[in-house]
Order: sequence, then C-alpha cells, then structure tokens
Amino acid sequence: MPLRWKIFRIANYFLLLVCLTITGAGTYFFVVGNSSGSDVFEYLVFILGGLALICNFSVNIFLLERYYPDGELQKPMLIFISMSLLFSSITIAFLSIIYAVEFHDTVISPRYNDDSLNRAVIFSLSFGMILLITYYVIWMQVALRKTINRNRRSLYSSFLESK
Repeated sequence: MPLRWKIFRIANYFLLLVCLTITGAGTYFFVVGNSSGSDVFEYLVFILGGLALICNFSVNIFLLERYYPDGELQKPMLIFISMSLLFSSITIAFLSIIYAVEFHDTVISPRYNDDSLNRAVIFSLSFGMILLITYYVIWMQVALRKTINRNRRSLYSSFLESK
C-alpha cells in the first residue's frame, strides 16, 4: 500500500478516536448535567454531527480494508459513501464556521486573562489542526473512490486484452 493511503488510514483512525471521545464525553455530560431536559435540540445537533463523522471515518477505513486497490463498489455502497460524505461535509462546514467565530473571539476579545487566553489559544490551535486533518481526509476520500474505480477499470482492461 502506498504511503499516502497509510497516512490516510492513520488519519481516519485518529479522527475516529477523537470523534468517539468527544461524542461520548458530550453525551455523558449531557445526561449527567441535564436533568431538566433543556438544550435537547443542541444536543441532537451535536450527536448527529458526531455520528455523521464517526460513520464517515468508519466507511473510509472499511473502504481501505475491503475494496482497495481494485474492489468493485456496488451501487448501494456508492450511495452510502456519497451520503456519508455529504453529511460529514455539512458537519465540517458547520464546525469550520464555529471555529472561525470562536478563534476570532479568542484573539480579538479582551475578556480573557493571561492564563485562560493561553488555554484558549492552545485549544483553538488544536481544534484547527483537527479540522485540517479532517479536510485532508475528506479530500482523500474522494481520491480513494477515484483510485478504486480507476484500478478496477485497469484490471478489466488488462483481463480483456489478455484474452
């Protein structure tokens, strides 16, 4: 397997672990800290976004394990991959907007003291790095589908030429 697909696999496992941790911790704190039932809509948006990302990273790992380099992607699998990519792209766009607003508030706003500003900047940079890795994964997911299809066509062509 080429190096870029190994990096893609590692990035997917890393992001899957991060999303599982954040979604699990968010669920725990919502259940423990919310006895009144308020903020249910925000929690549903949070959990659906987390599940969309978890599903997408799991699909990418499955594609690498099962279909790379030249497996045949069936129509239902292609539809599922496309839907997973769409929902995770919407989630990433939403998170990017939130990140941009929060990073702007962190850098511009004087509401922080020195210690909390340092923590906010570290958190913002960490979150930004995770977003960059996620952009890479989304980009490589599209490339993976193209590579699998191209390798499959090449395999069919070489098979037909050998006859």
